[in-house]
Amino acid sequence: MQIKNNEILCIGEVLWDRLPSGAKPGGAPMNVALHLNAIGQNVSIASRIGNDAPGTELKSFLKTQD
Repeated sequence: MQIKNNEILCIGEVLWDRLPSGAKPGGAPMNVALHLNAIGQNVSIASRIGNDAPGTELKSFLKTQD
């Protein structure tokens, strides 16, 4: 199957999964967007991130994924 490189928009939550092993960036739409980006697709995510320390950490994480 060939995926045409059109712009893809993922909509939904971006959050921290609080696991016994530690916090991991998560949320299904963000995970899909990151995997699509990893295979070379032009992807954006529409979400809302809090204006607090965990939100700042999520923004920093997303900036490093490009």
